[in-house]
Amino acid sequence: MIRKQVVRGKGWMAFLTVTVCMAISMCYEFLEWFVSVVSGSAGDSFLGTQGDVWNTQPDMLFATIGDMHDYIHVGNPK
Repeated sequence: MIRKQVVRGKGWMAFLTVTVCMAISMCYEFLEWFVSVVSGSAGDSFLGTQGDVWNTQPDMLFATIGDMHDYIHVGNPK
């Protein structure tokens, strides 16, 4: 997309990098949930080790913050 200049603006690049990071994080959280549902009590004990039933939200939030930090400080095209 970059090489063929489909994405020309810095705004689109930032939007796409953040949304791709969020999509990957969401897919992982769904996979984690699915494994918990399929494995029954073993999945509950695995998720119980994290100590928080709302662990998904901070995981995705911190992945998004990390992605925005990397885009701003490391990968910001000039």
